[in-house]
Amino acid sequence: MRLYSKAFEESKADRIAKAINIINSGGMIDIGEGLWSVPGSGKKQYVVSALACQCKDYQYNGGVPCKHQWASVGAKAAKVIWERRFASTKFDLDRATQEAAEALIGVPEPFLAVIRATFRERAAVIDRLRKAFREEVKIGFRFKSGRVVMTPGAMDLLASYGKLVWEFVARHLMGDWGDLTHEDKRANEDALVSGARVFSAYLLKTGEKIWVITEASRESTTVLLPSEY
Repeated sequence: MRLYSKAFEESKADRIAKAINIINSGGMIDIGEGLWSVPGSGKKQYVVSALACQCKDYQYNGGVPCKHQWASVGAKAAKVIWERRFASTKFDLDRATQEAAEALIGVPEPFLAVIRATFRERAAVIDRLRKAFREEVKIGFRFKSGRVVMTPGAMDLLASYGKLVWEFVARHLMGDWGDLTHEDKRANEDALVSGARVFSAYLLKTGEKIWVITEASRESTTVLLPSEY
């Protein structure tokens, strides 16, 4: 079992490595001067920069960054992070750090607008989570959660459907074990007495599942996808 902080770091490293593999295999080509050749649907290749793209989405959306532009920005970021990570000399490290600073300064306003909106949205979600948790606490829980953490997959899934993590954590702590067999529910009831690990599973309308696990020590509760266990 990996807690969120560790899982996030490993997942982030994996994403960077995957991006580098795509670049090295020719999936995305750094043309130079801030231009990238990015694959589109079928066998199409678009010449993309942070400022413009040849695809229809960019043309129709009034300059809002398209997925190809985000891919090019992500590829540039991955290259910079990769170069800094494996810099073998101080010169190489300083050069990669300078490139990172220039890339950050050069992010166009449309991207910044999306990032700001995302930050505000996430801040609002956090406030809603806190409020929901305070309200649920008044009901009374059957055991302690400890530190609540989420894996990247669970975070992305819940965010995509506008679900609050505390909806599931609160059900878990109140003894609503979700979509478990009778034997697993009985095991949870026994665990509340013996102090063993407690496990719940909740089925979303899409058919996907969210797991919630509280460790036997009651020091932490992890929200995750079955595939991340």
